[in-house]
Amino acid sequence: MAQSLARMRRDTAARDIGATTVTRWVSASLIGAFCLTMLTAGVVQHVAELGSGAEDRTRAWPQPYDVFHLFPSRDEVAAVRSPLDVLRLAPSLQQITEFEDALEDASALDGAILPRAQYVLSRYLGLGNEQAYLGRDGELYYRPDVDYAIGRGFLDAAHLASRTAGGPSWEDVPSADPLPAIRSLQAALAARGISLVVAPVPVKPVVQPQGLALADGSSAVAHNPSYEGFMAALAADGIRVFDATPLLTATDDPYLRTDTHWTPRAMARTAQALAAFIHDEVGLAARDSAGYGRGSEELTSTGDVAAMLKLPAGSDLIVPERVEIRPVTTSTGAAWTADRAARVLLLGDSFTNIYSLGAMGWGEGAGFAEQLSYALHEPVDRIALNAGGAYAARQELSQALARGDDRLAGKEVVVYQFAVRELHSGDWRVYDMPSPPAPAARAGHGQAVVRGELVAMSTPPRPGTVPYPDCVIAFHMTDIEAENGGPVPGEAVVFAWGMRDNEWTPATSATVGAQLRLRLTPWAAAEEQYGGYSRRELDDEDTWLLDVYWGELIP
Repeated sequence: MAQSLARMRRDTAARDIGATTVTRWVSASLIGAFCLTMLTAGVVQHVAELGSGAEDRTRAWPQPYDVFHLFPSRDEVAAVRSPLDVLRLAPSLQQITEFEDALEDASALDGAILPRAQYVLSRYLGLGNEQAYLGRDGELYYRPDVDYAIGRGFLDAAHLASRTAGGPSWEDVPSADPLPAIRSLQAALAARGISLVVAPVPVKPVVQPQGLALADGSSAVAHNPSYEGFMAALAADGIRVFDATPLLTATDDPYLRTDTHWTPRAMARTAQALAAFIHDEVGLAARDSAGYGRGSEELTSTGDVAAMLKLPAGSDLIVPERVEIRPVTTSTGAAWTADRAARVLLLGDSFTNIYSLGAMGWGEGAGFAEQLSYALHEPVDRIALNAGGAYAARQELSQALARGDDRLAGKEVVVYQFAVRELHSGDWRVYDMPSPPAPAARAGHGQAVVRGELVAMSTPPRPGTVPYPDCVIAFHMTDIEAENGGPVPGEAVVFAWGMRDNEWTPATSATVGAQLRLRLTPWAAAEEQYGGYSRRELDDEDTWLLDVYWGELIP
């Protein structure tokens, strides 16, 4: 009977469709409308880019013509000797995907229509987008934070398998399990007599789930199902964990309304409690006070989640919020800076940087490292990078040790701070913490203008797809020759701005094999200013041993 009914439905559908009559005029109108729609996007893009003024353009032709870069050059075609050579000339899936992403990012129609459409959806329907969720009473939530709270346990076998199976084929398979990475760090530090304190920071949906429509109105903590097991596993391994969840739950307004991060007050309370934990539980002996002081500064801003909504400029939908930050100063009144000779090293992410990096919009000199230093009454060293809290700070430490820069010299305690969302979605790569070789002589201690060949580069994320509007990319440069300034190495890694204020910089248009002219500053002199920003590293780990510079492109 079921088969007869299914066959009957198919026969009816075929009969009705087959009997549908479409006049020639209707067919022509529909085809014409479709072609006009497809053509409009290209015409608008040409007009927008060609009409922007030559002084505003970083390319000779509108962006859609970059598609021709995917085709082989005349020399490559001439070198074809076999059918296999022809296949190698075809653009890769990665190249095609990157071109499509760039085309979408540069779309003038998207830039004109999407913000207005998002405003209507947010104001009248209460809808966010794929990155930002609208909660109650003006609270905004970041999707990966929500995924952590409501998703499958991050230690579940099914979740771990899906993480390693997902992602583009050209990207490295992520390491989804956080335990091996933390155990490896603990072992490396213990071998040098250094104590590790793991400090996972809960994200907003964990402590304030009542702001989400999916919550039942209770104020219960909403940690991921695997969090308790994760904490038990670390305790069983003898790894000390400072859990800020109870403290933040008991704090009024622990998170910024329009941002992913904590408020200055909640951060300062956490730093104070962590300092007590380091003294009481780890046993760091107290020393004479370094005489730090704290000021007070009020500022008004909107957060990173608000920016991800991509609302029209000047929209009144998001109300800026006012906060009081407490910048830390030394006994002489100078601004606080990280001290490499300190006994305590803080490895952190954007929760450490939120009130330290001015580009994040919430002031400077008042971040988590500063507040921890103030609470400990002594200097603190810091390696903290926005994004990649699961691996970025550990990678930076590993690279420094490999280059002979012993960031662990004199350390007694390493605090590893990361947002708990990383447990669910981060890449927990295991990094060696090698005993550093004898420091090598490094060429160049001042600025220099150089020319060199670009042999590899990293790429920034698509604008608007991450919570941070700024990103640093890396160049691998060879055949470097100085035009002026001090001596420079023939080969080096150069960090440069890849994205500013959610827009790609001209540096992203550089092509492998090109000769670049750069103004270089040794990384040791630039790290305090640029080291905290989200960064995309080179894939080749051999480059970790090279000299590192900050670079600015010179036309």
